[in-house]
Amino acid sequence: MTREEKKEALGKGGTWKRRRNGEEERLQEGLGGNLNELIEEEEEEEEEEEEEEEEEEEEEEEEEEEEEEEEEKGFNDNT
Repeated sequence: MTREEKKEALGKGGTWKRRRNGEEERLQEGLGGNLNELIEEEEEEEEEEEEEEEEEEEEEEEEEEEEEEEEEKGFNDNT
């Protein structure tokens, strides 16, 4: 379900309040237990995205370090 669909569903009787930092999460069901599942799915997706971003950043840092080491080796070999 897309964010637009979730917003539409929540506008039809359900209210959903959540802070990004996870301090507070409240759900008042207006459409049944399906909203709980939607929230859980969205949280899982956000966690997966954050993990993927962290992995990509780590890989980029490792590549940069390797390039710097190779440059230093090349510089030292030429002297």
